Order: sequence, then C-alpha cells, then structure tokens
Amino acid sequence: MRGDLPGVRLRERGGLTRWLWVLWAFMSLGIAALSAGLVITHAQVRPIQQVPAILQNRMKETIVSVPAGIPLKEVLVEVGDQVSIGETLALYDVALIEVHIADLNRAVLVDNVMRTCLENGEMPDPEAVASATDSETQLQLDRVGHSCTALHFRHATARKRVLQARRNLDYAQDELEGRLGQTILQTQSPTIKASTARQISVARNLHALRSEQLEIERVALHADQQQEIADLLLELETSVSKSRARLRVLQTVQAAPRLLSPESGLVSDMRHMELGHAYLQDVSMAKVTSETGDEFVVQFAVPYAVSDIWSIGTEVSVGVAGLGPEFAKLHGRISSKNDTVDLSNGSPVVRFDVMLDDSISDVLKQERGLKPLTGETHTEVIVSQKARPFWKVLQETTLRLFRPAVA
Repeated sequence: MRGDLPGVRLRERGGLTRWLWVLWAFMSLGIAALSAGLVITHAQVRPIQQVPAILQNRMKETIVSVPAGIPLKEVLVEVGDQVSIGETLALYDVALIEVHIADLNRAVLVDNVMRTCLENGEMPDPEAVASATDSETQLQLDRVGHSCTALHFRHATARKRVLQARRNLDYAQDELEGRLGQTILQTQSPTIKASTARQISVARNLHALRSEQLEIERVALHADQQQEIADLLLELETSVSKSRARLRVLQTVQAAPRLLSPESGLVSDMRHMELGHAYLQDVSMAKVTSETGDEFVVQFAVPYAVSDIWSIGTEVSVGVAGLGPEFAKLHGRISSKNDTVDLSNGSPVVRFDVMLDDSISDVLKQERGLKPLTGETHTEVIVSQKARPFWKVLQETTLRLFRPAVA
C-alpha cells in the first residue's frame, strides 16, 4: 500500500495525452485554414456562361483632312483610286499661302505696335517699325496709332474732369469760409456769430463728404482704365499667339505643299473641295479604306434578365471554329453594351461588342490563309467568360447579396 507524500501533487492519469490531442486539433485547424486560403486566392473558377456570337471584320478607315486656312490648288485622286502610303492626294496653292503668310506677318506687327502703345502711352519710334514698307501695313499702323491715342486721350480727359471737380469744390469752400469769416468779424451779435460758425462747420462737413466721393470716383476711374487696358493687352497677346501658330502651319505647308495619304488603300469617299478657298476649320476631304489594317469585332446578345454577369471591360475568351484542331483561343474585352429587342420574339436583350487583341488579325490570316474577312463569318463563334480567381467570385457574390435594392 502506497502512502501519499505530504505537499506533493500527484499528476492526473492521462493529462499529457489530452494536451497532445488539443495541440493536434489546433495544428489541424491551422493547416485547414491555410489550405482554404490558398484555394481561395489561387483557385480559378471555370466559366459556365457560353453564348454564340458573330465575328465581324471592320475595315480600317482613315480620314484625310485639309488643315484649316490652307487653300488647295488641285485634287489628284477620286473615289475608287488605289493609293499608297505617302502618295500625293492634292496640291496646296503656294501663291495663296504666301499671301496669307504676308497678311499674318502684318497682323503680328500691327498687334505688337498697338501693345507697345498701350503699355507706354505713346506710339513706338518709327525706326522700330521700319519693316512697314508697303502701303497696306502703313495704313493699318496709322489706324492703330489713332485708336491708341484716342484711348489715352479719353482716359486723360476723364481724369482731368475729376481733378477739375475737386479744384472747383476747394475753391467754392474757400470762398464760402472767407465770406462767412468776414461776417463773424464784422458782427457784434453773439447769436449771429454762433449761427455763422455753425454754417462754416456744416460747409466743412459737406466739403469733406464731397471730397471723399470725388476721391472714390478717381480711384474707381483709374481701376476701370487699367482694367480696360489689361483686357486689350490680353486680346492682343491672344491674337499674336494665334497668328504665330498659323504662321508655323503655313510655313510648314509652304516647305512641302502636298497633301499625302497616311495609309495605303482604296479611296472610298471624297468631298467636293473648293479650290483656292481657305476653310475656317479642318475639313475631311477623303476617306481611305485600308486593306491590311483590319479590326475584328465579336458581337453577341443575351437576355436582359441574365445580362448583369457581363459588363464593359469584362475579359472574355472567344472560340472560332476552324482555327487549329478545335477552337482558336482568342481573347478580348467587352467594349460596348446596348439594350435592344430580339426581332424574332420581341423580348428584351442586351447586345455586347468585344474588341479582340491587336494580334488577332494576323492569327486569323496565318491560320486560315485568307485575305481580310469582310462582313460576318459563317463559322461557329463562342464567347465565354475567362476563368476568375475564387476569391473574386466570392467578393462579387457577397456584394450582390448585400447590395441595397434600387427602387
């Protein structure tokens, strides 16, 4: 028979084993949580939404425009002509361009003279505008000189009017105080003296009030005149900047007076251009349809009730039958979304456009050995959503469940 030792606590039978089970349970939960996290973050959810689609080829069309202010002398192409990149489509009128350049140089000179006159209050030294050799330029400079002089004369006259009003006010006040002062000196009556003193006080107060009003008028007039000059200077600066920009364009065209084709292809459309006329803005003259720059677009439609799983920017996979042993694996993004109606049954549907990657054109040509496709393909095309991370699917599902209902 075993005796108990005093002060010593005996270990309970099976205690270590129970702690080992608890530790093993926590380790198992940790491993399970880690595995679940890896699955959620790395697992891909395969798409199950697949819809039939149509593959369309949109020929690349390039608009050829005549720059604003550039007159044409001759158009060398017409609808149906085949053109190469860099080929001359039209000739610019160099003689008229030189006239426009002279007009713009004259306008810059006149605006700068006006600006100098506004800033300095007088016309610049005649030697500074010695380049004004033709009569038209000299006539415009004379007109600018008269206009600037008239402006400064008008401003000076307005300032003199305010100053003269102040002098007249001071003169009238001095005359009144002198007369009333003589009255005080000549009278012996205390009542008259007090009344006259009150008149002098009232007159001084009125003089001070009127003087303050004239000073406010003078300050406001000065501010208005300065603002008027500042506005005119801003207009002149803008005009000079625009004229110099036009000069750069005209000088560039003058050095190479030809309108060139930016692409090779067929001239599919032309606009009648009035020769020798400088249009106020860029004008589209011709449309060149390229035979090599194809743009492939996939179109598909789904019922309105299930259209929310597709949205602009969604990445999709496109399968085209006949490319390779099975379906070609092409990729793109939804670029547009439009509500419409299925003409066969009148039900609402949503039509989507998918812009394929830039390399798709080469893939189609290499695989099928075809020239650029025109219109719709008659082969089978299937669009499906690309595989997405499991965590993103959970996130979208949660947001959809807890999204507040919209009335």
